[in-house]
Amino acid sequence: MKRFRVTRACDSCRKRKIRCDTGDPCEPCISSNQTCVYGTDSLTRGKSDMILDAISRIEASVEDVRSMVAISSGSNATSGTLANSTSPVSAITPGSQDARHHTGGYTARDPTESAVLASGHLSSTESLLKWPVFLDHPSILREMESSLLSLEYGRSPFRENPDVTLPSLSLLEVTNLVRIFQQTYNFWFPTMRLDDLKSLELKIYEQNLEPNSQSCLALLVMALGSIGASAVDADTSDDESRRLKLQGASCFGAAMKMLHFAHMEMSVEACQCLLLAGLYFSYLQRPLQTWSYVNSAATRCRFLLSCTFEKPERDDREHLTRIFWSCFVLESNYISELPTLPQNCNSEIESTISLPGKFHSHEIIEEEEKSTLYLLASIALRRLLNRVHYMLYDRDIGLQLDSKHFHSVNQELARQLQDWYQTLPPSLQFPEDGTPADDPHSEYLREWYLSCRSVIYRPYLEWALANPSWNLNNNTRVLDGCRVALDTCLSKLRIKQVPYTVMVDTWPCSLSLATAMLTVMGGFCHPQLAIYLRRSTLLELGPQLKLLLERWATIHESSVSPGVEKALRFILRAHEFFESKRADLSPSQEEEQDLSSPYNLRTPQT
Repeated sequence: MKRFRVTRACDSCRKRKIRCDTGDPCEPCISSNQTCVYGTDSLTRGKSDMILDAISRIEASVEDVRSMVAISSGSNATSGTLANSTSPVSAITPGSQDARHHTGGYTARDPTESAVLASGHLSSTESLLKWPVFLDHPSILREMESSLLSLEYGRSPFRENPDVTLPSLSLLEVTNLVRIFQQTYNFWFPTMRLDDLKSLELKIYEQNLEPNSQSCLALLVMALGSIGASAVDADTSDDESRRLKLQGASCFGAAMKMLHFAHMEMSVEACQCLLLAGLYFSYLQRPLQTWSYVNSAATRCRFLLSCTFEKPERDDREHLTRIFWSCFVLESNYISELPTLPQNCNSEIESTISLPGKFHSHEIIEEEEKSTLYLLASIALRRLLNRVHYMLYDRDIGLQLDSKHFHSVNQELARQLQDWYQTLPPSLQFPEDGTPADDPHSEYLREWYLSCRSVIYRPYLEWALANPSWNLNNNTRVLDGCRVALDTCLSKLRIKQVPYTVMVDTWPCSLSLATAMLTVMGGFCHPQLAIYLRRSTLLELGPQLKLLLERWATIHESSVSPGVEKALRFILRAHEFFESKRADLSPSQEEEQDLSSPYNLRTPQT
């Protein structure tokens, strides 16, 4: 299968900003009589290529996995194991479930060629509630009466403060807010050039805020910088934190009054405004507004990237590329919990978009490089997660555990995840033994890693719970897979709060924690798996998570998300179940030690 995305272009194609086919020599160089050379330009290489090469290795093995899925889908359809199975291609062509979003004769791409998160996938928190084991728990079943999507849709609308008064800030205060924006949002999503930020900094200080998209962008930077200032410094007093949040809300309210300029324009600044607006809504824990703005920003990026930049000085391709990939990561995070959200094909065309390259986003070159590496690592893991969702949880062709190819596909996905971990540069790599990382960016990557690992191994547990009479000792693969899934969830539930979780990821993270808690509860309901979970420290998880989520839910001092409230109810229901089993829990020191030790990150040879 031919890949459409170029992971590394030759120097000539890179300078000319044209697509390279990575031949040696490539076709564009042959046709234009250019010397075709790779790796001699000034683009930062070395560490970033470690991740790029890992992405290439991971994607080189996708074809083999895709073949297994295709073969399994065909055999399952014949045998009746999967009544609705189709080939990977036909699963998203017109006439199938996903094709309802592709009107006008558009034919979707093979989702194993791109990292597609299929609509209606079966890996969300709400899908977990359909496990038969929860039929005996009415308090949990009652939560199925209203979906997350309907709860978020029905909540009170976001209302701007009609009396917006922008604070008068000194140059030092403005500089400090821009610096914090650089350290937080522009580190996680490095999409703003340093020169542009300095220009916006002066614009804010001089109160030169005539109504246009540039002024809107400046206000959004101030709003997000104020949020960051209230969250990143543990020594900030409650009164000062509240002042900063109100300041951020005022800046955001003023920006919203100018956001219509971004909606009307097709420009890099418009894309940037929509992305930053989406990030502010993610802080407010409003998933539908976040998805809407991020989706809109990505759509504009796709259009602008399809244009030819006639003037080299106006070529903003790298800027747009970074905005697109940031939108891809954010949108996928929300669709993973809201699988019925309409998709605009961003994930289906991401294989045509080059990965981020050189970009001057930070004053300190080491920080700039680390930020780019973090974005590349996030993209690589999100692409892998999307493939896991598709290959194991797609409604139509996700592999069943009784397929002869399931174990091979499962182990290959686990190997790719371990390959991703091994490729992380030292500045971002978290310890394998589960000890806290010194860097909060590394700590968040660990949480994301554990989420991916639990999703990879969860089908083993689902199968065991669907067949409670089977003796797992006769199938060590399933037993070991269940243990990996449960141990990974337990490690995930010992979460450490980091700025990214509070400022961007509270809504998806809350549901991810609820999923992990319900997964452990499901494992406890299996007699052969319960013996591995009878630890009194299970009783500590619920109260700890309750304190954490209650703080997160109100940190923005705005209306509480019903999705976060629902996640907390799931956690409390699971805690009540563990309390009811208190007599069965062992307080022995040896068993406590086993539970407190996170599962080794290396892929088990099951």
